Amino acid sequence: MTCVNGNLRKVIFNGKNECLFKVPNFCICDPLFERDYNDIKEHSIEIVEKDIIVIIYYIDDKNETKEKKIENITNKTMVLNLKKKFAEMAGIDMDNNKIRLFYKGFELLDDSLLWYDKIENMAKIQCLVTNIEAEIK
Repeated sequence: MTCVNGNLRKVIFNGKNECLFKVPNFCICDPLFERDYNDIKEHSIEIVEKDIIVIIYYIDDKNETKEKKIENITNKTMVLNLKKKFAEMAGIDMDNNKIRLFYKGFELLDDSLLWYDKIENMAKIQCLVTNIEAEIK
């Protein structure tokens, strides 16, 4: 299935038989597979490090769409470090909130490098922030 509209608040997927499916946010689950980080680390030695800028779109407490431009990162930055930098800039407490980043319909996993997910300069990344306590209820 592929994301049609690119909006994580109103996710619509297109299936193989061209049927459209509306999927609520709580149905977007964490991936269950594991990546071999040592393999990624090995390949990253060959990568030419480049400075990049990403723009992260998110919805704040007032249900308004906001964006944060994050500079001073490279294509060798880990996704977890990008999340931490975004949380700091947006004033989001990572202890009480879960941050998930999506690029071109795929979730960016914490242990991967931006290069691994082919994040380009001036990439537009969508962010889904959920309150951990609300998720448990």
